[in-house]
Amino acid sequence: MKNIEKAVKFLQNTYNSSDYFKQNPNAKEYRYQHTLRVSKIAMDLSEKEDLDKDIAVIGALLHDISYTIEFENKEDWENHGRNSAKMIQPFLMQLDLTKKQRVEILLGVANHVDGNSDFEGDLTSNSLTIIDSDNLDRFDTFRTFESLSYDRFYDKKIEDQLKYLKHRVDSITTLMKAEKEFATKTAKSMWRERLLKQKEVYEDLSRQLKEGANFLEIVGN
Repeated sequence: MKNIEKAVKFLQNTYNSSDYFKQNPNAKEYRYQHTLRVSKIAMDLSEKEDLDKDIAVIGALLHDISYTIEFENKEDWENHGRNSAKMIQPFLMQLDLTKKQRVEILLGVANHVDGNSDFEGDLTSNSLTIIDSDNLDRFDTFRTFESLSYDRFYDKKIEDQLKYLKHRVDSITTLMKAEKEFATKTAKSMWRERLLKQKEVYEDLSRQLKEGANFLEIVGN
């Protein structure tokens, strides 16, 4: 775990020294918590699938480290995986890792946005688990709450809330029908479980909203 502990310290030091994060503490906290969740997913997957924990977890910890520098345009966001890989390359040389391990980390980090990399090599199950962990975090309970807040769900009229929830349920249903590829069976199982939970939350919200309207119909108002 020494390599992982060093990666955590490197992450924290880089975040704390970031001028952008000093000016935007909410962005710092959001990115840090996302990174920790992704890292826990990577640890769980590596343990259940007998993968290289150093590769999966260190890659997860450092996959978004380029967010410490303000993005000036869409291109910066599109390149943030590749930029993160470039930023961590010198640090990885300080760890007790083989060249193969370093390459697998760099490939996973560089590819996690759009599947393109500046580094030569093939994506392995270890590298892909970095990417899978990031994707899985987008479908947890926190992201459900985040979506509702971001889309100002609570400011909408009830009829618009119901339309919004139906759209969310339909989108998840479509996702569940798609055969999305993951590096491991465990990752795919986690993805389906998370989608089902999200779907249940949106369906339950919709049911509760409809109950109020149904009550008025029952009493004739």
